[in-house]
Amino acid sequence: MLAAAEGRWESLEGLLSCEPGLLAKRDFVTGFTCLHWAAKHGHQELLAHLVAFARKQGLAMDVNARSGGGGYTALHLAAMHGHFEVVKLLVGACDADVDVRDYGGRKAAQYLDRGTPEEMKSLVGALQEEEEDEGTASNGSGRWRLSKVLPTNLMAYKLSHHHHHHQGSVEEAEAAEGTAAPGKGISRKTSNSSRMKPRLNKIRFRTQIIHTTPSFRGEPDEEEQDEKPLKTSFKLRPKSNVFG
Repeated sequence: MLAAAEGRWESLEGLLSCEPGLLAKRDFVTGFTCLHWAAKHGHQELLAHLVAFARKQGLAMDVNARSGGGGYTALHLAAMHGHFEVVKLLVGACDADVDVRDYGGRKAAQYLDRGTPEEMKSLVGALQEEEEDEGTASNGSGRWRLSKVLPTNLMAYKLSHHHHHHQGSVEEAEAAEGTAAPGKGISRKTSNSSRMKPRLNKIRFRTQIIHTTPSFRGEPDEEEQDEKPLKTSFKLRPKSNVFG
């Protein structure tokens, strides 16, 4: 991996001759292969040697292989770092797929800088995407903008319409209750008043008992009147021989 990153084909060729499986071996930190390291650092000659070695040995080398971390291909890394010769080699000689997306959903063309030459943009497919974006913006920009604005307006309209409809239905229900069933309200009032009358009568009766003072003057006269007939009865009783 270090030899591929530094572009030293002589040392890398000896290692691959001893163990051809190193061509597809991944770095345990970044998940890069030798192809990823060569594309990242712009070593187009090393990349050409790797492709020729794989074809000579009959090894399957995936040019569109994604890295372990962000899912970058060799074309992503070359476009990201602005290595035009590597992009030309990958797309032209190795048939790299320009539509492959990384784990973030981005193509290699989306990593190009603004000052990238148009030839490089055309190779990666950036010019075609810009034309498609301009076509959709000119043809359907108003439609897409309205689609973002309309839902909020529709929701506000629905809420206001629902509020007025609900308020009208409540008023109609109250009017219908007042006109259709007048007897129910009257019966409730009469029942409540009829229940309250006995309670009021009891309270009035209790207040009369509490506030009425007894007439103590008339009671001795009545007792004297009761005692008088008793005395007269004793006086009128005939004398008996027993008591002498």
